[in-house]
Amino acid sequence: MAAPPPPPPPPPSADAASAAENRLTVSFRALERSRTTLEDFALTYFPLHGLELPKDLFRFLDVLVWVEATIYQMDEDNEALSAAGAPLPGLRFEAGAALWEVLRRRGLWDERIEAELESGVRYWELERRICCAMAEHELAAAWRAAAAGQQQQQQQQQQQQQQQKPHLEGEDRQQQQGQQQQQQQQQQQQQQQQQQQQQQQQGQQQQQGQQQQQQQREGEDPPPTQPPQQPPPPPAAFDPGFSPADALAAHAAKSFDYRLLHLLLQRLAGAPYDEALLAFMAVDERLVDIGDDLTDYEDDVVANSFNVYRAFLHLHGPDAQLLLARRISELEAERARLLARLPERQRRLIAARQADAAEGQGSDKWVFPAPILRERAFREREREAEAAAARGVKPA
Repeated sequence: MAAPPPPPPPPPSADAASAAENRLTVSFRALERSRTTLEDFALTYFPLHGLELPKDLFRFLDVLVWVEATIYQMDEDNEALSAAGAPLPGLRFEAGAALWEVLRRRGLWDERIEAELESGVRYWELERRICCAMAEHELAAAWRAAAAGQQQQQQQQQQQQQQQKPHLEGEDRQQQQGQQQQQQQQQQQQQQQQQQQQQQQQGQQQQQGQQQQQQQREGEDPPPTQPPQQPPPPPAAFDPGFSPADALAAHAAKSFDYRLLHLLLQRLAGAPYDEALLAFMAVDERLVDIGDDLTDYEDDVVANSFNVYRAFLHLHGPDAQLLLARRISELEAERARLLARLPERQRRLIAARQADAAEGQGSDKWVFPAPILRERAFREREREAEAAAARGVKPA
């Protein structure tokens, strides 16, 4: 276990307060959005560290609220850039500089804190680039092209199978005779098995065919075989301008604010980092993010925000749901493995919190929304409906 971080020093005097501490970094909208995150964070993370609510929350309220609201402000600004189609590589928000300076002055800065803040910078850059690419990607046309490509691949595979059928031309007479004898033996075995169990005739024929191929290989030089086929590459239509690695990296970095708050909470409490709990929560947060993205899919399409399900649809088309379900299974297995390493008290608290969250949100099941193939038209229709509702006009 890492050495405990030093306890935070007392707040600096007013004379020593930096310009960063007096800088305005948040809007009311950012504070409003951060409220739900802070509530969930306090209810989930404080008990895991033996902290009392609401007493300990008020001890650390200023730092936690300001940090999370500042992050939400930068997230608001970043989503506005994504909606406007501005990737702007290398951009850093001014509020981020204030955040880093204040944490340094408060004695809360270390390499782990810095790494999570840099993870946020990477996430926002990936979000801008990926969302700008998705806004330009014609998903409906790509979907049709993928269906046509799959049909063409099936036809090619059928032709290859016909060309690869075993034949006896070119083999010597002795090999032909040996194979004929083996085939006769297999036919006799097949007749005996059919008499014993006629209802399994089809399955027995398949089994005998496998036995025949095995016997043909034994004692003789095997016929030349074709190299195994590699899986076909994704259709060219599903090249949205970013890679699967980009989407997974953005998804992994998205919950950096929870990880940052978790680190700050332990430093504020003067406690050593709980590495086992940090590792578990990092995986758990990814699963929570997937559930949120499935729930918020339509809203994220309208806002042109990053959403891992949306990204998978642009990358993989009709296979997106299957591949994302596979990713969920991998994360769930990793979560179970890391959960088993935690003390019993923490496991009980996590189970209770998960049950409460599932009861309140109905989030204990994975439900994949129907894909929105014409995102631009959907976005325009939803925005027109919102504008009409704001004017008090009922939709036609």
